[in-house]
Amino acid sequence: MRIETDAVPSGLRHGQQVPFALHKIGRRHPDGTPISLGPWTFECPQVREVVESYLEGNVLNACAGKTKLRYSGEVHRNDIDESRDADTHHDVTELDEHLTTGYFDVVVFDPPFDADQADEHYDGNTVGRGPSGGIWKARDALAQLTAPGGRVLSVGWNSVGLQHLDAFEREAVHLFQRVQKPDVILTVDRRVQMTIRVKGRSQPGGDGR
Repeated sequence: MRIETDAVPSGLRHGQQVPFALHKIGRRHPDGTPISLGPWTFECPQVREVVESYLEGNVLNACAGKTKLRYSGEVHRNDIDESRDADTHHDVTELDEHLTTGYFDVVVFDPPFDADQADEHYDGNTVGRGPSGGIWKARDALAQLTAPGGRVLSVGWNSVGLQHLDAFEREAVHLFQRVQKPDVILTVDRRVQMTIRVKGRSQPGGDGR
């Protein structure tokens, strides 16, 4: 018997509350093979469906990989690997030096999640982690490319996203639950200000823009 209650647990009154969705990875592909969330993120139907539901206007897939998103509009595919089918092959940390500022309505950021994954599946190409890693520079670069009102969708092991920039507000968090493996998190951050600067001007990877 299910116990129904309208009460909000007191713990949820603490911290910032944003829409949250839990997705369980499972089922099977039409050919009968088990569905999993592996190195090519968007081959997983549950992740792909969520990401594609956000696509609108001009879209940038900043670390495109081999999987193409289904979308009737423009998708600019960038991948540092020149063997990939992509429009450009720039380092994601330098994309703002090559593409038009404030042009993209949706930016998809799905880099290798860690160095081991990069070595195993991406020929060692990684943006770098840690306080001084390239991940922060990449986030700042993508922020510059996002149009006012646009969204940045970040996929990875954590929920940091673009929260270090005060021009962005957290709009949603999606958690993809895998059996006996770490969860994968998709954050959705929306640009709500014209000017971009790092909160407190002291966070890693920012220059106070």
